[in-house]
Amino acid sequence: MEDILAELQGANVVCHMDDILIWGKDKQEHEKTLKMVIEKLRAVGMTLNREKCVFKISEVRFLGHIISTDGISLDPEQVTAILQME
Repeated sequence: MEDILAELQGANVVCHMDDILIWGKDKQEHEKTLKMVIEKLRAVGMTLNREKCVFKISEVRFLGHIISTDGISLDPEQVTAILQME
């Protein structure tokens, strides 16, 4: 998946294994980027599992971080898990 979306990465798109994160400074930019990603995936015959897709949210847990309109912070659940390791 990363190879398929490589040309879009950095343009409001991050792909890690089978997770895709899309954002925009406003609704129009977000929808434009989302459309580009969907078109790229469709062009190579890839489909998305609708049940695993989440759209139009203002906060997401991604790779041990919480990304929101307020910025990026460490995911407290991940920090707790590390602190409690033996």
